[in-house]
Amino acid sequence: MNARPSRSGDPRKRAQQRAAERRVAVTVLNGFRGSGKTTLMESLLTQAWKRRPRLRPAVIVNDMSTLDVDGLVVEETEVVGHAQGNFASISGGSIHSAEADAVRGDS
Repeated sequence: MNARPSRSGDPRKRAQQRAAERRVAVTVLNGFRGSGKTTLMESLLTQAWKRRPRLRPAVIVNDMSTLDVDGLVVEETEVVGHAQGNFASISGGSIHSAEADAVRGDS
């Protein structure tokens, strides 16, 4: 007789549990120029890192201007940066136009 591992419980609940384990929390910060988005992001990143040092946040800065001030400020934090592989900045456009350029091969 073949022994099969017992699977107790509802398969839908097991699927939901597996999906919950793969979830990635995403926070979107937006607002008018000078409203404090970058300051808030720096504070949130630093607080989260101090409370949970094993936390691995990643940041994508989507700056519409060609001078990427927000990206430069955020990249200099001790939590995220190009060297850690958890920081990307898109300046002079939007994430949507960068995606379209990549699809067209213009990047």
